Amino acid sequence: MRTIIILVLIVVALAMLRMLVGDVSRAASKAWKGANKKVEPEAETKTKGRLVRDPETGAYIDEQSAVRFERDGKVYFFESEKTRDAFLAKHKA
Repeated sequence: MRTIIILVLIVVALAMLRMLVGDVSRAASKAWKGANKKVEPEAETKTKGRLVRDPETGAYIDEQSAVRFERDGKVYFFESEKTRDAFLAKHKA
């Protein structure tokens, strides 16, 4: 009887150890993939509209959340007011 109880405890312990090792390896794999993953502009935000390019930083942003600026009939889109101001400082007219 004592031998059966010990065997059952060993089987339970091995099952728990197997689950733990599986969880740790999945977490490590996910972390490794995330560290080596290139972030594409489309993956950065969930867009509702089209993506536009900030002429100052080159980043792609959602048109609806961009800071919009119009000059001489041309529309520019920026990530923020800071990038807009930097662009305007470089291109004074």
